[in-house]
Amino acid sequence: MSGADLDIHPDMYATTGEAARLLGVSPSTLRRWARQGHVRHLTDPNGWRLYRGGDIDELNAALNEGREAAR
Repeated sequence: MSGADLDIHPDMYATTGEAARLLGVSPSTLRRWARQGHVRHLTDPNGWRLYRGGDIDELNAALNEGREAAR
C-alpha cells in the first residue's frame, strides 16, 4: 500500500491510535515497536507519540512484505 492507500500524507502526523488503525495493529503493539526503536516517532509537549505519514507507509510496506513471506 502507498501513503495514499493509507489515507495519510507522507508529511502529516498521526497519533498512536490513528497510526495503529492504519497499520492494522493494536496501539499497544505500535507503542512497543516505538519503544524498541522499530518505528520512528516524535513526542509532543504533552507526551503524545506522533508518527509521520511517510514512516507509517514504510512500516506498512515492511509489514506487508512479512505477511506475504509468511504465506
